[in-house]
Parts: sequence; structure tokens; C-alpha cells
Amino acid sequence: MPGAGPKLAPRLLAELVALQSLADQPQVLQCLAGMAPVSYQSGKVSVVYLRRQCNRFLRATLHLWVDLSRHYCDWARIYYEAHKKKGKAMRVRSAAWECAG
Repeated sequence: MPGAGPKLAPRLLAELVALQSLADQPQVLQCLAGMAPVSYQSGKVSVVYLRRQCNRFLRATLHLWVDLSRHYCDWARIYYEAHKKKGKAMRVRSAAWECAG
């Protein structure tokens, strides 16, 4: 797990062990972590927003891990830099987790 040091690795382990029954369902894990976007569409209105009902500790842990992984993992750094050039660096963290799932 690139970027997970001595302080972050136990947090990740504790959260993922608690949710080990969902290991084969990455989309459900993303929803529980609040990393999957919520879409709403009615008539001409189409909105995508951040999931509010989630495990916030898990979401914070995963965001931190994904952000730190770009310093240790080449594909994460390249992915981040490519989106940063497009002006989408703030949304890259959740997108990187979606790619990992």
C-alpha cells in the first residue's frame, strides 16, 4: 500500500478489516466511504454531488491514503499531474480511488 506509513496503515487496516465482508464488492465499499458520486436527475436538471451519508472516518482515511500514494506510486503521480494540467486536481483524489476500486 504505497504511501501508508506507520500512522496511516493501522487506520486503513482497522477500517478495511471491519468491512472485509465487502472485499469482493468495491462499488459498495466506495459508497460506504462516500467516494462514489450521487446523481440526481429531474426534467432538465442533472446534478452530481458528494455522498453525505457515509463512514466519514473511512472517507478521510482513504482520501489521505490516495493523496499520499501519489508521492510513492508512479501511476498515481502521473494520473494526478495529468489532471492537474487540465485544472481538475481537486477531483483527482476521488477519481483515483474510483480507478482503484
